[in-house]
Amino acid sequence: MLSPVNTKQIHLMNCMEDYLASINSLPLYLKRNVSVMQDIKAKCQEILKEQREQDEKLK
Repeated sequence: MLSPVNTKQIHLMNCMEDYLASINSLPLYLKRNVSVMQDIKAKCQEILKEQREQDEKLK
């Protein structure tokens, strides 16, 4: 039996696959904008991870 976390992860992956498939049909300028937003999101997540690590060190 799948735990609620695994079920949620599977649902999230399915949504992401659908989302990425829909991007392929977008005009080029929109694809570039989505790509830029994804890069920004990845950088923000990296910064947040570093921030959390620093917070843990200070505890």
